[in-house]
Amino acid sequence: RECISMSIDQQLEVKLQELQLDILKEQMGRLIGTGGKTIQNIQQQFPKCKIQTQPKDEQVSKVTKEEFKFVTVTLTGNFQDVFRMAKMVDDVVDVCLAVLISTISSKAFQSRIRDLQAIQRTVQDEVSGLDTVNLDTRSKPPRLTFEGYLEDVTKAFEKLLAEAERYSQS
Repeated sequence: RECISMSIDQQLEVKLQELQLDILKEQMGRLIGTGGKTIQNIQQQFPKCKIQTQPKDEQVSKVTKEEFKFVTVTLTGNFQDVFRMAKMVDDVVDVCLAVLISTISSKAFQSRIRDLQAIQRTVQDEVSGLDTVNLDTRSKPPRLTFEGYLEDVTKAFEKLLAEAERYSQS
């Protein structure tokens, strides 16, 4: 799986692992398009990014055997293109929920845990439309997850980059 990174003063490294978009199942035909033309057009505009739809066998609950209402579309690649690609998807279909998974690593990780927690709080306070902001410091490297509307998740990632840069310089 491809991920991107932005080194910030060689102290904190932020990587966008993936951006997941939840789309109503009945809108997937519009995203795919006749003969796959719409999704292929989006993919061709961002050749260094990847767009993947959830396999059909994962669209059914293994417990209840009921179909899910939403299909997850996963975008990976460099963060600028991923967000532009997500905007194109949102222009074709309504993105109901966006989930951004990123990692933050540091050579002196243990001494930076408080910085990561402060960054998490700042993003959460300043981007009020997020449903969830979760910092998992048990994973290596730590994972920071944002959930909410695409616009809010985009703002949160931009704020994350700015805060990581600010903390790297301190």
